[in-house]
Amino acid sequence: MKYLLTCIFILTSVFLSGCQDGSLFSDLISEAGQQANYPHIIYAKPADEIAVLQSEFDSLNENKICMVLDRFGFTDDSHCGEKLVDENIVDEKEILSMVKYTLVKNSKFTNVIDTSSLKVRKFAQVGQSSYHHKIYFEDQVIEGLTVEQSRIVVFFYGNYVYRIEGSWYPEFPIPPEGFGYTVSMAKNKIVWKKYEYSCWTPSEIMITPQSIMDEFTERCIHPIVSDESIEFRVVYRFSIGWGEPQHPSFHIYVDIITGEIIEFIQLFRC
Repeated sequence: MKYLLTCIFILTSVFLSGCQDGSLFSDLISEAGQQANYPHIIYAKPADEIAVLQSEFDSLNENKICMVLDRFGFTDDSHCGEKLVDENIVDEKEILSMVKYTLVKNSKFTNVIDTSSLKVRKFAQVGQSSYHHKIYFEDQVIEGLTVEQSRIVVFFYGNYVYRIEGSWYPEFPIPPEGFGYTVSMAKNKIVWKKYEYSCWTPSEIMITPQSIMDEFTERCIHPIVSDESIEFRVVYRFSIGWGEPQHPSFHIYVDIITGEIIEFIQLFRC
């Protein structure tokens, strides 16, 4: 698949060297993306298949981890309490080692296949108990791109993991850097457009070149989750400044391959 994407990129680049028509560029890139099976999509599983996977998960973990798999068969949020144990582990390195081992052991459900890829964002004590911990991991990274909405949180009590919140995603091919829309082309897609947001009452903001905070622009993977599927878009995430002094207040996502404006997100509450 990566070879196919690279070949498409080379052929597209050669063709575009003599092409100034923006609409033709858009059509060509879109067609190339379709040939490379872009975007990558994961579909929800039938209820009976999820039931089988749930039984497998419970058996693998000897029913110690209170977890209900989501409709895609991945570890999801659950609200259950810890159980009392006879032995308590307090060494942070030992706890992290056990937590990472548990995530890889459950790779079919967490999609974590290598402990070295797990980066701890925060190691916190829960309440007053020195035996109760909550470990936050950084978002998944695929080929150098951060996958949004992929943080994993693990709860550890005494000597075992009893709860896992969130999961990563199975890895998939990423279009090579330089393929598709450039940052400036994507930026032109959003400049002078108006978007509605809510701050006490419905309001409207127009995107100007000055409101785009270039220092925060990032190339990343943005999952679009619905009841039936998860669609993974490779995007430019533009941060839109608002207020004085200006600070990131909105995100706008533009698909690098298709040039579509995928989503406008308000980052604050009034």
